[in-house]
Amino acid sequence: VAVEVVVLGATIPSAVPAVVVETFHAFTREITLTEYPFLHSNVVLPLAAALLLALLFGLAFVAFPWAAILGVQHSDIDAYLETINLILRGSDTNWDDFGYLQMMFGEPLWHYALLFFGIYFDEPYRGLLVVSFLSIFVYAIFLFKRINVFLSAFFLLNPLMVDLVMSQVRSALAIALLLVALMSKSRIFSFLIIVTAALIHTSVLLVITIYWFANWL
Repeated sequence: VAVEVVVLGATIPSAVPAVVVETFHAFTREITLTEYPFLHSNVVLPLAAALLLALLFGLAFVAFPWAAILGVQHSDIDAYLETINLILRGSDTNWDDFGYLQMMFGEPLWHYALLFFGIYFDEPYRGLLVVSFLSIFVYAIFLFKRINVFLSAFFLLNPLMVDLVMSQVRSALAIALLLVALMSKSRIFSFLIIVTAALIHTSVLLVITIYWFANWL
């Protein structure tokens, strides 16, 4: 069924099925207090409560069988595990010539993290799970201290968030460190955390540049 969609007073012809448009309007219309009062809660959790809830949420998050439920494979995890095997066998040729450029742009902290997981964990995958936990723990604290828990859940339980935290663990950790730097009141500590994040994922430098430029404007 063809319909016409009215957006900001303009009538736009569309061949989109009516049910799709109705669903869109159902989600985009103004939410009233009587419909969803819990979304309008301005209650901010105390720090202790936010930490406890983030801890419990993080443990439940990494223990949940996301791959089985969502029917996806965490391909990045397999790549990390293979890299760990190469490092332990001394076959990771990317690190044969370790110079200053490699130190600056070769993400050395992540390399040493993988080496650490390979040496000190019977199953290196558990080391990656620790990274996933720390990442979602930081995300949860950041959100719980700023918006109510129900709205936080929309972000934290999003499938894209699940993939980021449980598969793209290096990116997840780098973003978590940036949030720590953002929450810190010490400029020196924030700077050190940003440098640490950049040594884990060089894309942090681009993110920080955009952030500073946006604030400057």
